[in-house]
Amino acid sequence: MLNLKSSLSAITVTVLMLPLYVHAAPSVNEDFDYPTGDLATQSSGAWTQNTVTAGEEWTVSAGSLGYEKNGNTLVTSGGKAGALIVDGGVSRADLDFEDTDSGTVWLGVLTARDNSNTFVEGSIRLLSPSGAANVEFGTFVSNPNVYRSRVNGVAFEATAIAPSTTLSEADLLVIEMIFPDVDADADSSDGIVNFYINPDPSATSPEAASLVRSVAGLNKFQMNIGSIRLERENFNDKTVYFDELRVGESYETVTPIPEPGSMALIGLGGLLLLGRRRVS
Repeated sequence: MLNLKSSLSAITVTVLMLPLYVHAAPSVNEDFDYPTGDLATQSSGAWTQNTVTAGEEWTVSAGSLGYEKNGNTLVTSGGKAGALIVDGGVSRADLDFEDTDSGTVWLGVLTARDNSNTFVEGSIRLLSPSGAANVEFGTFVSNPNVYRSRVNGVAFEATAIAPSTTLSEADLLVIEMIFPDVDADADSSDGIVNFYINPDPSATSPEAASLVRSVAGLNKFQMNIGSIRLERENFNDKTVYFDELRVGESYETVTPIPEPGSMALIGLGGLLLLGRRRVS
C-alpha cells in the first residue's frame, strides 16, 4: 500500500531541490553585487579603471536596474555600475576574461540613464587582447539619442530606438557574434555581428536583429575577446548605468528569466508541503 506521507515527503524534497533557473551557466556573470563605492576597489580588482578624467570613475550604487518588457521579468540582483560625467570627460572600466573556443559568442546587459534628457554617450564594448578589434553597442557622440553600433571603430549604424531613462524599466541589449571559421588565422571568412534591443528573453532565440553587421575578416582569431569595457564619455551631469552583464555561448545563458516550468514545480512543492501537514 502506498504510504502517502512518505511519498509526499519524497516528492516535496525532490521538487524543492530543482533549480529555479535551468539555463547553462554563462562564462561571465556580473550582477555588480558589491558594496557601494569605486567599482575597481569594491570588485577587488576584477574591474580596472581607465578613466581619463579624475573623479569620474565608474562606481557601484545600491539597487539593481529593473526589466519588465515583452511580458517577462529578467532576473536582477545586487547593485549597478554607473558613471557620472560632470566635466565633459571620459570614464572607462575594463573586465578581463578568457574567451571560449565557441564559434558563437553572446553578450547581454541591462542599461538605462537617470535623466529625461537622453543626450548621453554610454556604450559597452568587447575588445580583443590587443585592442585592435572591438564591437560596440550603445549611444555615441555623433547621435546619442538613439542606440547605435560600431565594429572596429568604423561604420556606425543607427536604430530609431531611444534609450530608457527609467531605472526600473531598463533596456536589454544583446550582442551575438558568429564566426564561420573558428580556427582561421587570416581574413579567410567574414564574421557576422547581430545587435538586439529588448528581444524576448523567454524565447530560445531572439527575433530579427535590430542591426546586422557582416564584417570582412572578423574571424575568431582576430576577435578573441580579451575584455569587456564600460564607457561613458562627454556631456555633463548625467549618469549611464549598466547591470546584469553576462557572456555565454547561447542566447538563454545571457537572458535569465524564471522558467515557467520551474515556477510551477515550486508552487507544487508548496501544495505538497501543505498536504503533508494535513496527513501527518
